[in-house]
Amino acid sequence: RMTGAAVIGTGFIGGVHIEALRRLGVTVTGVLGSSPARGAERAAALGVDKSYRTLADLLADRAVDVVHVTSPNAAHYEQVRDILHAGTAEKRRSIRWIWPKDVHQSRPRIIPRDELESLFA
Repeated sequence: RMTGAAVIGTGFIGGVHIEALRRLGVTVTGVLGSSPARGAERAAALGVDKSYRTLADLLADRAVDVVHVTSPNAAHYEQVRDILHAGTAEKRRSIRWIWPKDVHQSRPRIIPRDELESLFA
């Protein structure tokens, strides 16, 4: 099956990622907005079929192989941590990993060493 990608963040950069993924032939499985209403509104505007209500809903979708994090910088650490630690270690090993692992983080920021280390614990 084709790679499925979900995008967190439905602003300008989220739209840029969705367009780039489509051009690469990647299926965009859905988006997660800052609220369920915003996510649904932007999903419709961007031509994406699904809007996730929560990050847990996104992570439970078996069609998602990679998550593009394009939300505001302040949300990145917790979102990336939750994505990398989703499910069991066995489940995480079964996912096709794309740098770093199954997350693409837009606009990387400098984070404290302990936060960085916790992402890969």
